Amino acid sequence: MIVVYFVNLFLEVYFSIYDLVPNFDVLMHTIGGIITAWSACLFFRIFEKRKLVCIEPAWALAFVLVLTTGAIGIFWEFYEWLYDLTAVYKNTSYMKFRLVNMVV
Repeated sequence: MIVVYFVNLFLEVYFSIYDLVPNFDVLMHTIGGIITAWSACLFFRIFEKRKLVCIEPAWALAFVLVLTTGAIGIFWEFYEWLYDLTAVYKNTSYMKFRLVNMVV
């Protein structure tokens, strides 16, 4: 996930990829969500093996993964919004989009 973040940052800073490719932000958020859910699943499986947590029915694990991914996604949107407000490199064209993204 960290690799995806730095590749995204590199493409934005040096190539302004968000201005060149329509909906690139949506693609990056989709990839980030998939990686987040996969990572959370791995963590829950590790915790299950160590008897720290027990999530029995498969639907309960799916529910917990959706909640976990959603919570991390909300945190991420706030991070992006605050970064755009405070960073030296400001991408003002997406500040409004990201604020609307947080509400939706």
